Amino acid sequence: MHPNDGRVVSNFIVQALQNEPITIYGDGMQSRSFCYVDDLIEALIRLMNTEDDFTGPVNIGNPDEFTMLELAENVIELTGMLAAQLQFNVGIYSQQNHDIGELIRSVRNSNLIMGDGQIQH
Repeated sequence: MHPNDGRVVSNFIVQALQNEPITIYGDGMQSRSFCYVDDLIEALIRLMNTEDDFTGPVNIGNPDEFTMLELAENVIELTGMLAAQLQFNVGIYSQQNHDIGELIRSVRNSNLIMGDGQIQH
């Protein structure tokens, strides 16, 4: 993960470590879900190895979601930068940054391929 890759996790970490305000676009209540790349690759391999009569679609990912505010608070706690401030840019938030609740619910259907859906790390 490059510090300037423009992704939310690296942005929050870099801002916290540089003691800058953590920028949250919107009100912080929009939710996201993240998964390990290893889990994604494992799921794709399992999907490729299914029987020929299996039809999809199958959404692959993590069924657990959390808000951007929760992510920012976790980054602050884990980096030890407890004095970090949150900066909300509500005007920049758009419909493109919608919640992913429907996608999260459909990820649960991937249990057909992934078994219980859990890959241990």
